[in-house]
Amino acid sequence: MSELPFYPELLERRAEATLELNARGFEWLSHYSSVKALHDCHGIEVCGIRSKEDACRIMAVLKQLFPAWRSYQVTFKYWGNDRGWTSRLCREPRTKIKVACA
Repeated sequence: MSELPFYPELLERRAEATLELNARGFEWLSHYSSVKALHDCHGIEVCGIRSKEDACRIMAVLKQLFPAWRSYQVTFKYWGNDRGWTSRLCREPRTKIKVACA
């Protein structure tokens, strides 16, 4: 069994993302339900976003904060506690899945 990676610095990146989202007018529980550190792909995920427009705007904020991270996804989650749109940005290369953000 392989061990899951753990990057302590992602906890700091998560805090940075949360502060920047707040500074840009995105409020926790009003606009999104959580910000998560993704240790498997060395990334950040904002979950439970209420609208596609906000998910695209949040992705733009994440890309500005972490310009070297190139793998991203904007998807919709139909189940669980964090239902709604999800914006995920990772450092490790993955297939890019992009929702048309206008």
